[in-house]
Amino acid sequence: MVRVLVTAAGDDIGIGAIQSLHKASYETIAVDMNPNAAGLHIANHGECVPAASDDDWPSKIIKIVDKYGVDVIIPLIDQELLQIRRLQSMLNEDVPIIIPKLELIHKCLDKKIMYEYFEKCGLNIPVTKFVDSMDLLMDSFSSDAPKLLKPRYGQGGKGIKLIQSDDDIHDHISETKVESEGILIQDYIQGTEYTSNLAATKQNRLLSIVTKKVKQRQGFTAIGVTTKNSVIYEACIRAFDSLSPAGPMNVQHIIADDGTPYLIEINSRFSGTSCLNVEAGINEFDLLIRDALGEKVDPISDYEIGLNIIRYTDQLYVQESELKSRVND
Repeated sequence: MVRVLVTAAGDDIGIGAIQSLHKASYETIAVDMNPNAAGLHIANHGECVPAASDDDWPSKIIKIVDKYGVDVIIPLIDQELLQIRRLQSMLNEDVPIIIPKLELIHKCLDKKIMYEYFEKCGLNIPVTKFVDSMDLLMDSFSSDAPKLLKPRYGQGGKGIKLIQSDDDIHDHISETKVESEGILIQDYIQGTEYTSNLAATKQNRLLSIVTKKVKQRQGFTAIGVTTKNSVIYEACIRAFDSLSPAGPMNVQHIIADDGTPYLIEINSRFSGTSCLNVEAGINEFDLLIRDALGEKVDPISDYEIGLNIIRYTDQLYVQESELKSRVND
């Protein structure tokens, strides 16, 4: 049985990945820095690791790979993607890490570079400006609100603020490290939001596109429904052709009220709604694992339409003796 190491075992994205892998009969090894992460107990095996920024993170991952005979690694959060080069330099080349090409990862983790790159590629994005100080932020704001303020770095919708007035800017500045990190000012597009997952092989052969309409967002897609939309499909193909991910990629669009599609975000990894894709009939985890291990994988286009994901809080009950220990205990 193929053994897959999955990170972010305490988050929806990690738990969804573990459950999706079990549906395809993979053995899972889950890791997280929180010893109380639920995914550590949902997976077949669970281990605590330090934060990805910690000097010991790669060596700890390597020890877990050796301990369980891991065949494939799937990192699921941006902080780990920043450290992938360190992990790859220590990892046996026979153990693939399922990620897009590193060039795309590093562009997408810095939103300033990301939007500049999108524009260079000719992708349709909302008008976006970058400022690195409070004064410039105030000067850049005009009465033609609303605008979106986005931090240069960050994930999961953290730090994004809809600005309707000068007072909104002052409130946001007091909560955000504008001076040290910079911020993007972006035209707010009124319309319908879609999130799409693309899976591409190591040779950048497109295997699948699954699109969901976002019905409720709380930083992540709290409620979404699978759909097919020709405008979004063509926009996804343009993004794929321009960016050549050669791995998993999550693409977010808004179709404005006038019918124009705008690219608003790309996550260079699997997404929190990848588990919905699995339920709808396309297990992109399975497709890319098989590709990473050298199997010929055929594209899949059919999936169930109208399937909703509704997130809720659940519980696990674990004996004290079975609780995980912190990595430095």
